[in-house]
Amino acid sequence: MKNKGLKWILCTVLCIGVLAFAGCGAEGEASEEDAGAQFPVTVEDNDYFTFEITDRDDLWGEYTCRITNKTDQDFTFETTKAVINDKSTVDVFIYKDITAQTNAKETFYLDQDELEDFGEDEELTMKIDYSLIDTDFEDISSGSFEFVIPRQ
Repeated sequence: MKNKGLKWILCTVLCIGVLAFAGCGAEGEASEEDAGAQFPVTVEDNDYFTFEITDRDDLWGEYTCRITNKTDQDFTFETTKAVINDKSTVDVFIYKDITAQTNAKETFYLDQDELEDFGEDEELTMKIDYSLIDTDFEDISSGSFEFVIPRQ
């Protein structure tokens, strides 16, 4: 009888240990590798739109973003260039029609060649100049915003 109770206790302790170990890599918890940027990252939020970076693919230098139109009118979000750390201009071509009160997904790329002037550990700040154009091709707004580029 004592052996049966001891086996039950050992089995229970073993099961709890296995469950605790399995929970260490549970979804929703960031690993050390993912400790950098957590997506989405809101990089601009103004009266007209919210610009968020929702994902990054390091292999291709691809950044996926979501632009949310916060107004009651349709517009086109447009940008062609960005500046990194006030010294390197890169092409960031986004030309996206976004209807009122909706969002759109877009992608831009940062090639490793464009980033070779910067150290791997150097924080990179990107400044994007943008224009918002209505359906009659009239300017609604223009400006710029800066953000730290999410990296590893």
